[in-house]
Amino acid sequence: MLTKVLKVSSIQLEILKTFTPILSIAVEGTVGSTGWKKARLVPYVYVTPPEDGLYEFDLIAIRPAIISLPVETRISTVGKWQDFPPDL
Repeated sequence: MLTKVLKVSSIQLEILKTFTPILSIAVEGTVGSTGWKKARLVPYVYVTPPEDGLYEFDLIAIRPAIISLPVETRISTVGKWQDFPPDL
């Protein structure tokens, strides 16, 4: 089951200089047990751009069906955002 991670501990942004620039978003977070897999970023969908200019994403992963070790564990992923707003 896809579930939001417990907390996000770091974010690194980098603009990749390709023909169409791509924003690379490297995120590290913490989950409540071992066994989580396939972390990914899911962007919020906005009808109009947010007034404060802050675009949000959820860091989600597949939660294990059975918790093997109930200990805080790090999880990470890198997302790519094409066609990001030029005034970001």
